[in-house]
Amino acid sequence: MSSIKCKIICVFIFCIIMSGCSISGEDNKGKLDQNQTYTLKVMYWNQQYFIQKYGNLFQAKYPNVELQVIPTDRLRQVGKNPNDELIKLIDEEKPDILLLNQEQYKMLSDQGRLYDLGSVFVQDDYEVSTINQKVIDVLKDNSQSALFGLAPTYMNQVIYYNRDLFDQYGIEYPSDQMTWEEILQLAQRFPSDALPDGERIYGFSRQFEHDPYSLIEQMVAVKGLVPAQNGELFIGSESWRAVFETVVNALKSNAIYYPANDQGQTMYESNEEYLKSNLFITGKSAMTLSDYSLTGNIKEASTVLKEIEPVNWDIVTSPVDELARDVNYGFSVREIFSIDRDSSNTLPAIEFIKFIGSDEMAKVLSKSTGDLPSRSDYSIEYDGRKLDAFYKLNSRTNNETALEQSQIVFNSTFRAIVNEELRKVIIDDVPLESALTVIQERGQAALLSTGLNQKEQ
Repeated sequence: MSSIKCKIICVFIFCIIMSGCSISGEDNKGKLDQNQTYTLKVMYWNQQYFIQKYGNLFQAKYPNVELQVIPTDRLRQVGKNPNDELIKLIDEEKPDILLLNQEQYKMLSDQGRLYDLGSVFVQDDYEVSTINQKVIDVLKDNSQSALFGLAPTYMNQVIYYNRDLFDQYGIEYPSDQMTWEEILQLAQRFPSDALPDGERIYGFSRQFEHDPYSLIEQMVAVKGLVPAQNGELFIGSESWRAVFETVVNALKSNAIYYPANDQGQTMYESNEEYLKSNLFITGKSAMTLSDYSLTGNIKEASTVLKEIEPVNWDIVTSPVDELARDVNYGFSVREIFSIDRDSSNTLPAIEFIKFIGSDEMAKVLSKSTGDLPSRSDYSIEYDGRKLDAFYKLNSRTNNETALEQSQIVFNSTFRAIVNEELRKVIIDDVPLESALTVIQERGQAALLSTGLNQKEQ
């Protein structure tokens, strides 16, 4: 586990103590009999991380509830359908608490396999009105429009920008509801040559995803475009071609960070090295796209990186589609906790669900996690800056779909093909039309080799 994750995890216990939350008072015991011992089987992706993130806090409040964690790593077995493996895991291990993504939650909700929490919350006078409405909409997106789970956090992305760099070069700040095309055009107004000290200022960068396909992927997601349909690769449409042209022109301008020898994600020896690798944090990039975790990284850098001037940052909404500027496309709920309908431990299970969705948990999460707490009262501002851009737009949820192994192989292969061919366009001046022809041919062959040409994409 990286030092960054360890720091995030270790701060949980400290935060709940310092936040003034009661974790042991008799008024917080709910309906559980304190003279009885309970056991909850919890499905989660990693036992250690669950205990450190949720388990220790819950057991500090409910010491008579034993937690047994069922790891979910088996759901990603090669050649297996993750949703089929999920059902098998539930049937075999019989967990009380299920950790689900959006797709899994909707599937199990529609199958009637989850415990309806709506009436319980009404009976227990459990407050849900301060939970972000977009999160509630995700949770009620099922055939019964019922509440079958709670999500303590959600993820969203925004454009961060360096106010000082924009002021220095006399460029107007970005604004809410800009398209990717407008963001990249704005980025290209920054100088593309080196400064007198040999350093560079970039108009836009991302810490890890530097390759052309990552930017293409972001743009087509906003536009609702997919590379393959009904077993046929189709990237020759006017919309797809426009995306390729926009990305190639932006990267050729040298205003967008695109390293000559991109080796992908890097392992860092220290947290300081990790922070220094972020061009936005070090004042070398005017804009970046990131989630809530960057706010904490910026604040930490102001104390860790003594030689670097703290970045004067602000945020606007993530890029939108020109035809739907009021819709945010980066919203997702990654951790939904539900109770299995057949659980024989519904009483402690309900108390667990209520705890992880509570105000006290939200207060801790607001200080020590990369996602935004679902309780709206704890995601209004950070370090004196308003966070409206994270939640002001309507959201088209980014539903994480379970991919079969053949789809994973194709996606990885297609990404490599696009990056290889576009690099020739950007670096070696190969005509884009020639590259698109090759991408179409190689991509279709990749579809054929994985067998996806027989399935609807």
